[in-house]
Amino acid sequence: MISHQARDGKGGRRLVLLLSESVSPSYDHAQQDRDGHRWARRNGFTVVRSVHEAQGGEAWQEGLQLVQDKAVDGVLVASLAHLGPALVRQEALLQYIWAHGARVYTVSDGEIPEDDPDDPMRTAMRQMRGVMEELIRSLDAQRGRGEPCLLCGQPKPDPVRLIAGDGPALPAPRS
Repeated sequence: MISHQARDGKGGRRLVLLLSESVSPSYDHAQQDRDGHRWARRNGFTVVRSVHEAQGGEAWQEGLQLVQDKAVDGVLVASLAHLGPALVRQEALLQYIWAHGARVYTVSDGEIPEDDPDDPMRTAMRQMRGVMEELIRSLDAQRGRGEPCLLCGQPKPDPVRLIAGDGPALPAPRS
């Protein structure tokens, strides 16, 4: 467990905010930064650094170095999905952060509890959520290429046409 003796000058626990657009490009770094700082203030934390996800390189190398050096008490991300688009990456990052005595927080859900061998359902439920988020992203990508949805068989509505008011709001059902 993390020792909360490490404090910033204002008496709050220190976080590094990891910013990612790989999961949701429409939720940009500026919005994530604003929401992360707001969440931290409301919950008695201080964001000591915001780190952008590296493109093509090691994800958040600077942020993870702060965790390893114990310069921060935890990591804050917009949501669990923002740790990485794939469940395998999410799990690897969670295990790394917890192994270095830090905690993981999300703006959407608060603290992500560390795995507990006496409560395997905790781990299973977190992983199931990651699997479902990964499936939704894959289905959205498939539909974005003009392919019909595997679940409903309908093509993805064109957002430009929906906003402009051209055409039906949703595709007509198949007969």
